[in-house]
Amino acid sequence: MTDADITAVSVSEWAADQRTYLASMEFHHALEGVAIGQLSEATDFSSMEGEQGIGVATSGTTVFTFASGSLADLSGKTLKFTTKPTGLRSFELEFTDWPESLLWK
Repeated sequence: MTDADITAVSVSEWAADQRTYLASMEFHHALEGVAIGQLSEATDFSSMEGEQGIGVATSGTTVFTFASGSLADLSGKTLKFTTKPTGLRSFELEFTDWPESLLWK
């Protein structure tokens, strides 16, 4: 999903620098395709630079409840994922258990 957009709404709980997600919905938009994902579990850790948070590293599982167009193969799939910060307010998302995931970095 190079150059794809992801919009998400999440509810989470923080304990020190670790966050546990209680609920989250994601809208993935790629060239000629859309997918809706629901987080089934995830945790993350904040990355700090001095006093400022610069990003989070996350791992968890997403269930794709709907997908169409170029992302249609995601429909009904449950995938593990990781994210790593690549800069302020940006990250790289990788689905770690889907053969095509290497194309989605």
